[in-house]
Amino acid sequence: MSNADVRGLHITHRWMWFTPEIEIKRISKMLGIEIDIVDITDELRRRLRGAKGKSTCKICKKIMLEIAVNKASVVATGECGMDTIAGAVLDVSRRTGIEPEFVQLPKRYFNGDDRIIVRPLIRIHESDVKRLARLLGVKVRRVGETGDLRRGRREGCPLQHLDPWVDVTDELMDEVWDVNVEALLVARRLGRRVSVKWPSFRIVLEGSPEERRHVAECVWYRWVRAGRPRRYR
Repeated sequence: MSNADVRGLHITHRWMWFTPEIEIKRISKMLGIEIDIVDITDELRRRLRGAKGKSTCKICKKIMLEIAVNKASVVATGECGMDTIAGAVLDVSRRTGIEPEFVQLPKRYFNGDDRIIVRPLIRIHESDVKRLARLLGVKVRRVGETGDLRRGRREGCPLQHLDPWVDVTDELMDEVWDVNVEALLVARRLGRRVSVKWPSFRIVLEGSPEERRHVAECVWYRWVRAGRPRRYR
């Protein structure tokens, strides 16, 4: 494999945080790897419209896999042991009673062809991935989200914070992005991580009840009550 043509692939859309794309460009340049950046905004909007909030990540990941297997015969993903889909989904299912959903690899790409998908980090704990990154001198700037899936903090897209029972609309997709940006601006001043479940407006913050209430009040007065959402685009 020493002569293999290795390229990076970054999938983005209009509801992504800016930080991941900035970081992937910086790190790929540092490692000397060319990267393809693909915007799936239109396709994601089309497939999510009318879907349930609980399905957003599943649908998005399916689009990512379809693009990846069309670009290369061997695809290596970055999932680690703390991002095991089955474990995270089952944990949430037990707590909420929501039926679990699992991402399937598109079968039409695996009918006797030679495409391969590997997850080289899937049995490695998150802490070991961080140690490996330090060993390689790779520092990654984080967004500052928190979450309630297992112990993981999957950063990249506020659409994951849509309430699972809602029917997804373009308006809700814009709102969950705007609200989480507003909350993050407040939480960063407190040195905390935060996410906002929407439209239930449940604040998920690693901090005290007082800090959580402070974030909720700031977002309410700046965004919800004013009725004039900020646009960061």
